[in-house]
Amino acid sequence: MTDSQSNVVMKACSHRGHLKPENDFIGVKGQILKTCKDCRDAVNKSKSEKKNKKPPDGMKYCTYGYHYAEIELFEKDNKTCNPCLKKMNEDRDLKISLAKKNNQKKKVRDIVEIVVKLKN
Repeated sequence: MTDSQSNVVMKACSHRGHLKPENDFIGVKGQILKTCKDCRDAVNKSKSEKKNKKPPDGMKYCTYGYHYAEIELFEKDNKTCNPCLKKMNEDRDLKISLAKKNNQKKKVRDIVEIVVKLKN
């Protein structure tokens, strides 16, 4: 979509849905992003403000879930609380098991292709 007055190519931001010039969607390294620069800056600012804010008494900031949790839920000097650590490990294990299944399927497909080629 182009702006009728300035002939600038406009693009919809996936974060809020507003239209911005296409050059607002170019990242620092030159990659094309889905969100505009204003939305990225606002999200980063709110994350940094939340991270730098002094936590309530008896609470500590969890860097995985971006929330405050009770100090007892943290082990030693960890920056991630135990419930989030558990979820993080479950997610990792799930990704690993899915990758293993995909590798097995690929090996079976390769074997089937070889057998088909040998028959022909």
